[in-house]
Amino acid sequence: QVLHHAVTYRSKSSIYIVADHRANPIASVMINFIDAKGGYGKVYRSYNAILQWLFTEVLEQFWIPGKDVPEIPVKLSKLFKDPQLKHANLSDHSFRVFLGLFREMNINNDLSLPYPPIARIVPLVVSYWNSLKGGGDTTTKLLDDCQERLGKRSEVLVSSARVLLQLGIQFHRLCHIVTNKKPVEE
Repeated sequence: QVLHHAVTYRSKSSIYIVADHRANPIASVMINFIDAKGGYGKVYRSYNAILQWLFTEVLEQFWIPGKDVPEIPVKLSKLFKDPQLKHANLSDHSFRVFLGLFREMNINNDLSLPYPPIARIVPLVVSYWNSLKGGGDTTTKLLDDCQERLGKRSEVLVSSARVLLQLGIQFHRLCHIVTNKKPVEE
């Protein structure tokens, strides 16, 4: 991954940073892809050649600007049905949907940088499920983001603290319902 970043950004070095779950840096190392003469090293040049081949032989046809999503070559369509790619659950239709989204974001782009977060772009089936299941996952995420400061961490104390945090979140949700300007039925 570090090599990929260096090649795509045309940098002779990359910094690899290890961070904890709160994004606090733990360790870092600078990796140089330079040979003895100060030029790009052999690994860098080889990976760059692979990426150039991949672009010209496979990806360039999808990069041509235009409103229409190009047809998928038969060779690539057969690749989606390969047993080794079954876990990807990729069909011609889903590939064209992702390709269309990619083209709108990268080729036919009218958005200014930085892009807005696209974490909310989810498939219709997932979106429908999310609308029916309730707010359990949201409550769990809120609880996981709260830092409790407990001196002694026994099972009873941790579970009691979690129940108290849940009560606080439920109270917060009830305040939203009570202070809502529109009726709940809408």
